[in-house]
Amino acid sequence: MLKAIMGAGGFALPWAFARLGLVGGGVALFSSAALGLISIRELAALKRQTEIQQNMVGATYVDVARVVLGEAGAVAVYGLSIMCSVGVTSAYLAFVASTLQSLFPGRSYSHCLLSAAGFVLPTTWLRDFAMLSKLSQSGTFAVLLGYLVTIQSGSYAQANEPLATRLQGLHSMSLGPDSWQDLAQGFGPVAFLFCIHFLLFPVMTSARSSATPGKFVQLAAVAFLSAGMVNAMFAYTCLALFGSRVSSIVLNDVGQGTLYLVATKLLLCADLLCSYPLVFAAGREIVERSLFEPQTYPSSQKEALKDSHKLPGLTNMGRGGEAGLLVEPKRCGLRLLLVAATVIVAQLDFAAILSLVGGVAQVCLAFVLPPLMALRLLGSIMGRWRLAANLFLLKTGVAAVSFSLFAGLSSN
Repeated sequence: MLKAIMGAGGFALPWAFARLGLVGGGVALFSSAALGLISIRELAALKRQTEIQQNMVGATYVDVARVVLGEAGAVAVYGLSIMCSVGVTSAYLAFVASTLQSLFPGRSYSHCLLSAAGFVLPTTWLRDFAMLSKLSQSGTFAVLLGYLVTIQSGSYAQANEPLATRLQGLHSMSLGPDSWQDLAQGFGPVAFLFCIHFLLFPVMTSARSSATPGKFVQLAAVAFLSAGMVNAMFAYTCLALFGSRVSSIVLNDVGQGTLYLVATKLLLCADLLCSYPLVFAAGREIVERSLFEPQTYPSSQKEALKDSHKLPGLTNMGRGGEAGLLVEPKRCGLRLLLVAATVIVAQLDFAAILSLVGGVAQVCLAFVLPPLMALRLLGSIMGRWRLAANLFLLKTGVAAVSFSLFAGLSSN
């Protein structure tokens, strides 16, 4: 869970906090963590209840949605999972392209984007992702190193300025968002980091802590609190160093500098390029099964969703598969089209992608569907406080999705 939270989206948090305000940014971040824990508790209960009712082991998100909401709920989970997969990989490409452009100012953003897409396209044709999965394990280290380098470089660049001058930008910032559009835009990157619930079912299935009631939720609380504190300190520090006009990728606000700064940027790009085909596989697996294996789709939905929740470093995706490249023309062609789709979405600003994907798809899977299913399946046995918490979570999720959709459509 720490690896899933500590991702490239963290570099957009200073930009998000600049829109949410000094107090609003912290409130949004830790509220998302707290509401996320409520949602995790409900998902764990729903998973257990579904496995008991259906006499099954390893129930997935789609299994729960089908039992509680019917086939429409299962289809909704599939669609939102595809949106998460395409959106996250598009954000990866946008981050890499922007970072490469900062390293090579003579290259246009489009050129850097197409170069990154040309690199990852062959990796989507791989049959076995074992090596890429191992390389992506360095992701958390790369992100933390990027945080430290950003703070160190920003501090060095402003070393000659008095502390009062550096803090003046913070004093001029409002405590909360200036408009509800700013609220929606700023909330997106926060949700992108903390609404990781779409991958928790395979984690709960494989985690030994799930055998003890409440243990998994306790460990999730540690992960969410730790990640929340680190990301909050990074966001506020960067606001003090770079001011309210910080860009959507704060690392790119650091000027051309030392060799280790360049090396850190390249390490982050390499990590995302290795992670791209692993996250990409989540969405394309669902599409390929629906297009090329319609006769086996109903019986393989459990297996398909298990793949759709995988993120790099959390699974052994591809292990035991055949080595080499895929040679089926129809599948290669489909993957080419899906990569092209991520390139098209990556034309949007990095922060805009985070706002749409995090504020819409991930919030639906984290703050809307879990309380809705819990109220429908377990509402009759809930206590007063648990019932109130789920109702509040549902209303908050619907409002966040509505705000994010409006902000995304009005800004494009």
